[in-house]
Amino acid sequence: MNIFEEKGIERLFRKRILVLSGDITPKKSDELVLKFLNLASHSNKEIKLIINTDGGDFIEAIHLFDFLKIIKPNIIGIVVGNCHSSGVILLQACSKRLATPNSHFLVHSLSLNFKISTSRELDDLRNNFEEKLLDGFLHQKIMCEILKKRMKLPEEQIKHLLKRGDSNIAITATWAKKYNLIDEIVPNFKVDLAK
Repeated sequence: MNIFEEKGIERLFRKRILVLSGDITPKKSDELVLKFLNLASHSNKEIKLIINTDGGDFIEAIHLFDFLKIIKPNIIGIVVGNCHSSGVILLQACSKRLATPNSHFLVHSLSLNFKISTSRELDDLRNNFEEKLLDGFLHQKIMCEILKKRMKLPEEQIKHLLKRGDSNIAITATWAKKYNLIDEIVPNFKVDLAK
């Protein structure tokens, strides 16, 4: 990050605006938690979270989801760009879910990835495959429950949305509003970076 980016992020932080950009990783999740805690310790005033992510680690996303649900300040999620995969789950933790008109959303079924580079890792996978598969089903169930609760849609519509995502078909902000993934489209959202 260059000096100009740091100064801009610092100014946003002082205005109680945080940015999630790029993949959701354990490191990024930890950094966001610390920033949320810092802001929440000074005031219960709402915090804005600008989201532009292609997703990332599902476990980190649901940890952040739980964290956002327990802190006192209301979190206003504002999608500017992409809100894909785990990012959609995180957005559902926000008390208000907003998006700019040209934002895109992608929700899909969870995928299981196995990285095997040694014979020992292959043996571990053989021994733990059933457990990993059960974890995958549990995570899929958690994701569906989060979506169902917040979207207030019949399970068939949620399955239709997941099927579109499995085909890598993103939806527009207009469709995201129809599906109740967001509460409002904000064409005139502005971020004031002035001191």
